[in-house]
Amino acid sequence: MNRNIVVTGGSGGIGRALAERFLSEGDYVFLSYLTNEASAREIVSSSPGGMCGAGRLDLSDKDSIASFIEEADRFFIGRERILINNAGISFSSPLISMAPGDIERLVSVNLTGTMILTSRMLAGMNGTSGSGIINITSVWGERAASCESVYAASKAGLEAFTRSLAKELTESGIRVNAIAAGFIDTPMNSMYSQRERDDFTDLLSVKRAGTPSDLASAASFLASEESSYINGQILHVDGGYDL
Repeated sequence: MNRNIVVTGGSGGIGRALAERFLSEGDYVFLSYLTNEASAREIVSSSPGGMCGAGRLDLSDKDSIASFIEEADRFFIGRERILINNAGISFSSPLISMAPGDIERLVSVNLTGTMILTSRMLAGMNGTSGSGIINITSVWGERAASCESVYAASKAGLEAFTRSLAKELTESGIRVNAIAAGFIDTPMNSMYSQRERDDFTDLLSVKRAGTPSDLASAASFLASEESSYINGQILHVDGGYDL
């Protein structure tokens, strides 16, 4: 297809699946990493020559955001792009036990930094089929979850951002949608015991944890012309958790 795809948090489980899915569809992919540069470079080296690039991005640092966008601009052929805001962090903790710095960083990365990156990336989008925004959020943005209050608030904000930005960009032709992920089998969720995982998956109609590929398939659909009549929506990829 030869679209230009930006994937933040592209070196982790979900991000890697997103990058590899779009590369398999013939797209150019520029992904970000924060600490796992080795994984990012592995994705780049294993992709077809010149199809994938990577740059460091700290969403809590405005200078890092600016540098990342400059790198992406140099990498891509043409300026139209689809931005997939996947990077995020999580602290599972009672609110009373969270340090102010942890609260600030979580909101800065998951919400504030994502909004700043998106605002600056919009300059490279012109409303063609090769431009759009997909935000990866969480079911906790809509459902109550003990020990996830700050994380849930950041994801709820990202969902509101998705809907309002879609409305704002109506005349530009740039579509904005989000994917609300359920329990996905990634390193980020490795903190949970097998018993906790089983208790959660028992609540699901499909009776299994999701995979990064499940989210990548949904993102591929939202980035395609097959979803051209979908805008400002939150697509739940959660194994039937909301049923």
